[in-house]
Amino acid sequence: MSCGKYSPTVSASYAKDQRWWYDHCDEGELYDRDGYDSYGYHHETEKDRAGYTEWDYLGNGQWVEDEYRYPLYEDVAGNWSNKIIGE
Repeated sequence: MSCGKYSPTVSASYAKDQRWWYDHCDEGELYDRDGYDSYGYHHETEKDRAGYTEWDYLGNGQWVEDEYRYPLYEDVAGNWSNKIIGE
């Protein structure tokens, strides 16, 4: 699991619907109707819909066997994907 600049909440939403941003944002706007940017972070709090910042995910990394893993990111990604699928 890679931990990049996208929130796992957005990655899960895009995995379900590639047009998610266009359906939840007014044309030409930088933020969706709830104030989140296309990377999934709120423009004021810098937290995603799960309540974490990008640095929360990155700072939680650790070596597991031969690869560097991000347990918080993986946990939120799994939980958010299950939530999206269940909708």
